[in-house]
Parts: sequence; C-alpha cells; structure tokens
Amino acid sequence: MVPESASSRTPSDPVAPVSVLVVDDNRQLRKSIGKLLVSRGLAVDEAEDGNDALRHLSGKGYDVVLTDLKMPNMCGDELLEQIRRESHDCQV
Repeated sequence: MVPESASSRTPSDPVAPVSVLVVDDNRQLRKSIGKLLVSRGLAVDEAEDGNDALRHLSGKGYDVVLTDLKMPNMCGDELLEQIRRESHDCQV
C-alpha cells in the first residue's frame, strides 16, 4: 500500500519513516523481521494474526503490510481480501 502522503512528498518535506505492519503467528519470526526493518529506519508494528492486523489497521494507516499466508483465526489471504474490500485507494 502506498499512501497519498508518501507519494506526494517533495524533497524539502520532512520525511517520516515508512510504517510497516508485520503479521505472523510465529512470534520469533515477527520479532526478527521487525528488528531488521527497524534497523533500516522503518517504523514497525506487529500483529499475531489477521484479526489482530485488522485492529491495527482500523486505528492507523500503514505504508506496507507484510503478512504470513498460513495463520490461525484469519489467514493472510483472508486478511488481504478484507483490506481490499475496505480500502479502495490502496495497492495490494
């Protein structure tokens, strides 16, 4: 997903870090991915499944959502379908 604000920034604008939501039921993998992304200057939040990701998405916009496809409760495919239905202005 690329928000309008990110695509319309000019070089003189202060640059906010890219925000990423990492969604995976494997806590250790989420932490490892998050640590790698933070070390690259990105802002990272984590969700343990699709339902948790939707709670995060309802409260905050993200530039990128990285998701596992096989998770309990709501898998990555279902999450992406839900995001598509609710976000007409995003790229999935």
